[in-house]
Amino acid sequence: MKLTLEIVDGMTLEDIDHAYELLNVRRDYLARAKARTFSIGQKVSFPSRRGMTVTGTVEKVGPKNIIVKPDDDPRPWRVSPNLLTVHEK
Repeated sequence: MKLTLEIVDGMTLEDIDHAYELLNVRRDYLARAKARTFSIGQKVSFPSRRGMTVTGTVEKVGPKNIIVKPDDDPRPWRVSPNLLTVHEK
Protein backbone atom coordinates (compact mmCIF):
# COMPACT_ATOMS: atom_id res chain seq x y z
CA MET A 1 0.00 0.00 0.00
CA LYS A 2 2.87 2.36 0.78
CA LEU A 3 4.30 1.82 -2.72
CA THR A 4 0.90 2.60 -4.25
CA LEU A 5 0.71 5.87 -2.32
CA GLU A 6 4.20 6.81 -3.48
CA ILE A 7 3.27 6.12 -7.11
CA VAL A 8 0.03 8.11 -6.87
CA ASP A 9 1.88 10.96 -5.20
CA GLY A 10 4.04 11.40 -8.29
CA MET A 11 1.18 11.29 -10.81
CA THR A 12 -0.10 14.20 -12.85
CA LEU A 13 -3.81 14.86 -13.24
CA GLU A 14 -3.74 13.22 -16.67
CA ASP A 15 -2.04 10.13 -15.19
CA ILE A 16 -4.70 9.93 -12.50
CA ASP A 17 -7.49 10.15 -15.09
CA HIS A 18 -5.90 7.35 -17.10
CA ALA A 19 -5.42 5.17 -14.00
CA TYR A 20 -9.06 5.80 -13.04
CA GLU A 21 -10.22 4.55 -16.46
CA LEU A 22 -8.02 1.45 -16.17
CA LEU A 23 -9.38 0.67 -12.71
CA ASN A 24 -12.97 1.01 -13.93
CA VAL A 25 -12.29 -1.39 -16.82
CA ARG A 26 -10.76 -3.91 -14.41
CA ARG A 27 -13.66 -3.58 -11.94
CA ASP A 28 -16.18 -4.14 -14.76
CA TYR A 29 -14.26 -7.20 -15.94
CA LEU A 30 -14.21 -8.71 -12.44
CA ALA A 31 -17.92 -7.98 -11.89
CA ARG A 32 -18.84 -9.62 -15.19
CA ALA A 33 -16.67 -12.66 -14.45
CA LYS A 34 -18.31 -13.05 -11.02
CA ALA A 35 -21.80 -12.64 -12.52
CA ARG A 36 -21.13 -15.54 -14.90
CA THR A 37 -20.71 -17.88 -11.92
CA PHE A 38 -24.42 -17.56 -11.04
CA SER A 39 -27.36 -19.28 -12.70
CA ILE A 40 -31.12 -18.82 -12.65
CA GLY A 41 -32.80 -20.70 -9.82
CA GLN A 42 -29.81 -20.67 -7.46
CA LYS A 43 -30.48 -19.89 -3.80
CA VAL A 44 -28.40 -16.94 -2.63
CA SER A 45 -28.17 -14.46 0.23
CA PHE A 46 -26.79 -10.95 0.58
CA PRO A 47 -26.64 -8.19 3.19
CA SER A 48 -29.33 -5.53 2.84
CA ARG A 49 -28.64 -1.83 3.27
CA ARG A 50 -30.14 -2.07 6.75
CA GLY A 51 -27.70 -4.79 7.79
CA MET A 52 -30.10 -7.72 7.61
CA THR A 53 -29.41 -10.83 5.53
CA VAL A 54 -31.79 -11.32 2.60
CA THR A 55 -32.22 -14.82 1.17
CA GLY A 56 -33.74 -15.43 -2.23
CA THR A 57 -33.58 -17.02 -5.67
CA VAL A 58 -31.71 -15.77 -8.74
CA GLU A 59 -34.26 -14.68 -11.36
CA LYS A 60 -31.97 -13.09 -13.95
CA VAL A 61 -28.24 -12.88 -14.52
CA GLY A 62 -27.19 -9.63 -16.11
CA PRO A 63 -23.73 -8.58 -17.23
CA LYS A 64 -23.00 -6.67 -14.02
CA ASN A 65 -25.95 -7.31 -11.68
CA ILE A 66 -28.05 -10.24 -10.54
CA ILE A 67 -31.82 -9.95 -10.06
CA VAL A 68 -32.79 -11.78 -6.87
CA LYS A 69 -36.37 -12.55 -5.78
CA PRO A 70 -36.35 -12.59 -1.95
CA ASP A 71 -38.15 -15.43 -0.18
CA ASP A 72 -40.23 -13.03 1.95
CA ASP A 73 -40.76 -10.06 -0.40
CA PRO A 74 -42.53 -9.87 -3.78
CA ARG A 75 -40.18 -7.15 -5.09
CA PRO A 76 -36.95 -8.28 -6.75
CA TRP A 77 -33.58 -6.77 -5.82
CA ARG A 78 -30.79 -5.80 -8.24
CA VAL A 79 -27.62 -6.97 -6.49
CA SER A 80 -23.93 -6.80 -7.31
CA PRO A 81 -22.52 -10.33 -7.67
CA ASN A 82 -19.76 -9.43 -5.20
CA LEU A 83 -22.38 -9.22 -2.43
CA LEU A 84 -23.96 -12.61 -3.11
CA THR A 85 -23.31 -15.84 -1.25
CA VAL A 86 -24.53 -19.12 -2.77
CA HIS A 87 -26.56 -21.49 -0.56
CA GLU A 88 -26.06 -25.17 -1.23
CA LYS A 89 -29.22 -27.32 -1.39
